[in-house]
Amino acid sequence: MKREIRKNYFNKIADNSVSIFIGGDEILENADAVHNFAVNHHFFYLTGINKPKSALVLIKKDGEEKEILFIERNTELLAKWQGARMSVEEAHEVSAIDKKDIKFYDEFEDVLNGLSKGKSGAKYEDLSDYYFTLDNDDEFRQRDLIERLQLKNPQINIKNSFSTVTKLRMVKTESEVKLIRKAITITEEGLNNLMKNAPTATTENELEAYYDFTMKKNDVKVSFHTIAASGANATVLHYHDNNAKLNKEDLILFDLGVRYKEYCSDISRTFPLNGEFIGKKRELYSIVLEANKEAIKMVKTGITMEEINNVVKEILSAGMIKLGYIKEASEISKYYFHGVGHHLGLDVHDVSKRGEKLEVGNIVTIEPGLYIPESNIGIRIEDDILVTKDGYENLSISIIKEIDDIESFMRS
Repeated sequence: MKREIRKNYFNKIADNSVSIFIGGDEILENADAVHNFAVNHHFFYLTGINKPKSALVLIKKDGEEKEILFIERNTELLAKWQGARMSVEEAHEVSAIDKKDIKFYDEFEDVLNGLSKGKSGAKYEDLSDYYFTLDNDDEFRQRDLIERLQLKNPQINIKNSFSTVTKLRMVKTESEVKLIRKAITITEEGLNNLMKNAPTATTENELEAYYDFTMKKNDVKVSFHTIAASGANATVLHYHDNNAKLNKEDLILFDLGVRYKEYCSDISRTFPLNGEFIGKKRELYSIVLEANKEAIKMVKTGITMEEINNVVKEILSAGMIKLGYIKEASEISKYYFHGVGHHLGLDVHDVSKRGEKLEVGNIVTIEPGLYIPESNIGIRIEDDILVTKDGYENLSISIIKEIDDIESFMRS
């Protein structure tokens, strides 16, 4: 898969160029500990390598393509204190890059300088265009490298490859879809686990702990900070304190996900802590559920997320007018103030090009909601949707959301 992805990238870039992707480095937490490592996802997308002190160089010269992967050199001291580093053989297995083209990270800048000066072989002289991904979290590290390169090689021309890789990442391969399916399956297991324990839980974070247990059991991590928002807390879009006491008369909104082999799920479900939708809660939930289902039906190639969002606003505003919360459709922004969804992949809010029409292989979330502080009610229902040649596939269709199904599950 990774070799094919790199081939697609080579086809998009100019000849006589070098592309540099840096995997990132660990950040010190204190004198002898580091924060959890987060790999640069453009680098990971092209290599499958999820290790610090790694880099990828792609050379395109006169139609010839060359790949060089850099990994951290293993030492006896590192092996004793932190564990053995990835071997050349392991890096080859993961990345499908030839073992002869795998070098060590401490050689990285020397190789780059050699390329720009033609010292790495005459056939690589005059590589004037140097691509970096300059719009991501590693921007400052990469700019520091660029400054050092340009100081030694003022003739090189720096270009940005972020948009090129973004466009490739928006279209998921079958292998990527499979990983996201797995992430969703684990999410469903965790959600069911916390719902089963809702009747006896006393706080939001106690319920969250049942979800976290499922993560640990499956040896995965959450893809973002879990939102466990009961009552009025659910009217705060990105509430994450998750420490309030539970009132059994309230609804609780969970927005949660899994990161499985770097690929993410993102699911929202709302349910009554006492197991029954009553009165306004039932009416409001039904409005959001209708918006969710109708929006999913709209997903297809050639449509934009904005077009879907406009229909969602129409459904939500009609429902809220009927219930007497608003008088005009334009007032819906008081109770629905975010977009209908986003792209999903290596990042929860995956890289995308705003306003572009959907195409086969895109995975997007559909997540309408209503947030009514005066009623202490917040509702969001979110599914992960794959765009297909025939329309769409709801990847999270097995995660219950119908009122009867939720009430039946809670009773059982």
